[in-house]
Amino acid sequence: MYWTEQHNIILCREVVFQNPYVYKKGTPQRSETWKKIVDVLNKCDSPQFNVDHRAIRDHINVLVNKYKKKIRAEERASGISPDEPSELDDLIQQIIALEESSPTDTCSKDKADKGKAEDARMKAMERLSQSKKRASEGAKEGEDKPKRTRRKTGDAMEFLKERAQKSAEIREKELELEKGRQEQQLQVQQQQADMLKLMHQQQLQNQQQLQQFQQQQQQF
Repeated sequence: MYWTEQHNIILCREVVFQNPYVYKKGTPQRSETWKKIVDVLNKCDSPQFNVDHRAIRDHINVLVNKYKKKIRAEERASGISPDEPSELDDLIQQIIALEESSPTDTCSKDKADKGKAEDARMKAMERLSQSKKRASEGAKEGEDKPKRTRRKTGDAMEFLKERAQKSAEIREKELELEKGRQEQQLQVQQQQADMLKLMHQQQLQNQQQLQQFQQQQQQF
């Protein structure tokens, strides 16, 4: 299928909301979570999806690799103000943090890997804060625009939680709208069924009346 910006945002919202990375790679729970994401996406009316769990995992990898390449290019550049992070950038940043903090397969390495994952997640969030700071500092001198305040590293975890909560709230609203549309559709279908039933009953009644009239005519 053709992936638009809106497709990418909805996909990443759902991945952050469902968070398959909370389970170890290769486990049935993780696979089941990806399937749930597929079910939700394929039921979406606008935009429409036609995907399976392998397709969305591959596309997430494409988005993550593209984002990391963009970050590396910005870090190498000097004197260039990076673009303000978009909603999609923030979502991909959260996915990277979730994936890097995912449980490992080897029990003996759990503690060490957990420390590495936590360190990687903090560095990832620091990059996001630094990116926003550079975008603010890149404004031309003499402009009266207020400077954006830089998030402290200690607030990075809270920022990530807020973003995840907002994504969950948006997803919940989308589910409520979808539920309302389904209920409305069922109501319309029920009304149509009732109308057809009434028409059928009316036809039977007309036929009975016609038969009675014909019988009366034959008696005379």
